[in-house]
Amino acid sequence: MNAVMAPDASEGASSFVGTLLRRTRLAARLTADDLAAQIGVSETTVRRWEGELNQPTAHHLARLATVLGVAPAALLGRISPRMSLRNLRELVPLSLLDAAKLSGLSPSALSRLERGQTTRLSTRAGLALAHTYGCTKAQLEDAHSESVALRQLRAQVSERLRQGHDEQTDCLTQQTHPSGLFTSPDGSGSSVFT
Repeated sequence: MNAVMAPDASEGASSFVGTLLRRTRLAARLTADDLAAQIGVSETTVRRWEGELNQPTAHHLARLATVLGVAPAALLGRISPRMSLRNLRELVPLSLLDAAKLSGLSPSALSRLERGQTTRLSTRAGLALAHTYGCTKAQLEDAHSESVALRQLRAQVSERLRQGHDEQTDCLTQQTHPSGLFTSPDGSGSSVFT
């Protein structure tokens, strides 16, 4: 079975927590058998999820959240501050179009936020997305900050790569004579092969 994990799960970003499922199920006044019937799995499967012997797939996590009337994030452990907006959306899981529709944002506005192109997160957008993703506004702001930081990091890496390429090109251009022979290191133009 595929575990429900954030894209950076190897860093412990977030994972399903069985005790949260049990607590939420009991608060909804459902037995494990009732929940299993509504999800379309066996009672044993629900018990194994609650005991953290197995983890639900993303599909089952979404079904659990729907039946229990909570956001999928409510059944997950901590949300890492290193999680981007896109990671947070995919954790729920929602498509970009669905998240935009549920939050009242345009798909292009949400895409710009996820790519870190919009550096200022409005209060309205922050609250709407926090509600849509089932997290706090502070968690959403952290995710937005991470998205902006990732964009800046990508820009720095691209610039360094470009500069490195330009330096290599300059070096080759300076050392190559129009005839195709390398010139002397002092730039005198005399062939190295003399």
